[in-house]
Amino acid sequence: MKKYLLYTLSVLSLLAGSCSDLLEETSYTEIGKENYVNNAKEAENVLQGVYKNLANEYTYSYHLSLLFTISTDIAQCEGSATSAFREIPTNSHNASTAAISQTWQKLYSAIYEANDLIEMLSSRIDGWGASDRTLGTIYLGEARALRALFYFELVRWYGNIILTTSTSDARKRDVEYEQAPPADVYAQIEEDLKYAAEVLPWAVDDNVRPSKAYRFSKGAALGLLTKVYCTWAGYPVHDESKWAESAKVARRVG
Repeated sequence: MKKYLLYTLSVLSLLAGSCSDLLEETSYTEIGKENYVNNAKEAENVLQGVYKNLANEYTYSYHLSLLFTISTDIAQCEGSATSAFREIPTNSHNASTAAISQTWQKLYSAIYEANDLIEMLSSRIDGWGASDRTLGTIYLGEARALRALFYFELVRWYGNIILTTSTSDARKRDVEYEQAPPADVYAQIEEDLKYAAEVLPWAVDDNVRPSKAYRFSKGAALGLLTKVYCTWAGYPVHDESKWAESAKVARRVG
């Protein structure tokens, strides 16, 4: 009897260990991160991936540049039907409208990538050589400007949204997320763009980056901040003090 009891306990012990091993998930998307972004060149490669989100169909390649703007005074949608691409401009969309969820998901995916690069740069840049630190600081400014742009689109189109500024935020359980007031989102956008405007060079003076084509510069960050202040001053926050801030920043660009 004693022999069978020991055997049963051994089996149960093995099963418990096996279950524990099975429940331990391996994140294959995170493998190798600790071995990358060890210099400015590698950081720029990752940054280009964050920029690539701008050309996606669900962002500026179609949805944000055309589909979502048809209902504004920027464009016009002819016809009286409320289906297909007219679903959004006629405000006939619902929870199952694919374009709405596709853009939402893509913007948050882009924010995760920006957060990931910001974290890696912030933790490693101090150990780099002088020239790499200079470039790395600029790339950090670009990543924060991109994050600000993605959040600006989210808060304008979706209203009360979730504010995630770290990769760990994105791994919470669904029930742990809380919507942030739009004013808090705008404050984060402002912080990111102010940092970007501080560290980024003017396009005409940029002799540091290997390429500045289609990249954020000081002027681009300040221009976006001007638009952010104008929007912040209106619906739904109605912080009219931002009109003066907008004029002040616009003068720096002009």
